[in-house]
Amino acid sequence: MMRTEWLDFIMGIDMRAVIVSITLFLVGVLEARAESYRVDYAVKLQAGEATGSVNCHYDERCVVDLKTLQMKLSISILRNYRGRADLVLDGKNNCCLFDGATRRPSINPRQPGMRLRLFTGEAARGLEYVENEPIGLLYLRFNLDGSDCLEAPCWQHTPI
Repeated sequence: MMRTEWLDFIMGIDMRAVIVSITLFLVGVLEARAESYRVDYAVKLQAGEATGSVNCHYDERCVVDLKTLQMKLSISILRNYRGRADLVLDGKNNCCLFDGATRRPSINPRQPGMRLRLFTGEAARGLEYVENEPIGLLYLRFNLDGSDCLEAPCWQHTPI
């Protein structure tokens, strides 16, 4: 084998390996980003209510704009730790707090049909005891594996 043929052979293998590696990496990234979960929600307040379903991607913050209530619900679940969902419900006039006077609770999304009480007032700091005014409820149901209830919203067919 001549020297130029040898170099061409070596360069050809390296380039093919690099191209295959990059392709496999990109396919893995795209598959990971495509992995999603579904959330069915209902917010019932004295001022009104909003219901629906949303598809969310793991490792990204999912924001639901509840325009009729002038609120935004944020949900995030990490792909590698699906036993915890972080929530935020933003509204006006010191809304919205959850039990324990917290603004950002973490919940177990594997629990079937959750009901969380909502309050208006001030968030607790440290060991401070705060008594806030109840304003309504947030109902959540998570479908983490995509297997159940394909029509939206789920609770029209099965009760929470």
